[in-house]
Amino acid sequence: MNDSVWAGKILSAQNSDGSWGFFHSMCSISGSKRITTEQALRRLRKLGFTKEDKVISKALSYIQKCLEGSVFIPDRREKFRDWDVFFSFIFSAWLKLFDAQTPQSEEIALKLGTVVEKAFEQKVFNIGLYLSEFEKRFGVKPHNERNFDFVSFYQVVLLKDILTRQTEHLMLKYILNKDDGIYYIYNKKLSLLPAEFKSLQTVRYLDAVELIAEYRYSSSCLAFVSDWLKHNVQEDGFWDLGAKAKDNINFPISDSWRSSDSRKKDCTTRVNRLMCMIQK
Repeated sequence: MNDSVWAGKILSAQNSDGSWGFFHSMCSISGSKRITTEQALRRLRKLGFTKEDKVISKALSYIQKCLEGSVFIPDRREKFRDWDVFFSFIFSAWLKLFDAQTPQSEEIALKLGTVVEKAFEQKVFNIGLYLSEFEKRFGVKPHNERNFDFVSFYQVVLLKDILTRQTEHLMLKYILNKDDGIYYIYNKKLSLLPAEFKSLQTVRYLDAVELIAEYRYSSSCLAFVSDWLKHNVQEDGFWDLGAKAKDNINFPISDSWRSSDSRKKDCTTRVNRLMCMIQK
């Protein structure tokens, strides 16, 4: 998909340092229509770009420098004590998503893993143990809600392949039954399926499930999602999330959705990929 019409505008907007201006999607200036670095990377990843592509390797080099502290993002620095820890999670997660970890990012992931292992030491999540171990490992008490709970996009990315089998099972069960889902991705309980299959809610739901499906021992706890997807396949063998699924992040992948066949092809490709992940 490197010649996609959707990729063209993103590639042309990249800065010489590898960024796209502001970094964090949630920190962009109000009213600004310019794409952030995170938004660009998220969309390019959905379009099939990898670290082997020049646009991505350039962005990853920029992120590595940000993590090292030799380059600073232009985002407004917010006034909470664990800002630097929060952004170390962000930078490290993006490196991991593109399989471009550094010793520093791997160390951050391992520290976080130690915190979560401690939090589930008694086989249920213990917020007190989580907070004390977080402070011990990162040198600061969680001050903002983004660090007060590990169930956030960045932390969930970082914890993949880090935890013991028992802790991973406990953690996934905890995430699936958390009332407000995964921060930044989906804000509803993941154990409850979307009421309407053809909806933007389902697109967001699949984002969250894909994140969990990356885990080594996730298949058993996601079997209900696989059953739901099978139930929603159409008579022609395709899946269709409907026109509302066009969120400009996951979809469209095809150059145009004027044809419902293109939309169904995109939706089916995504669902098939997720099914393979769940049934691994």
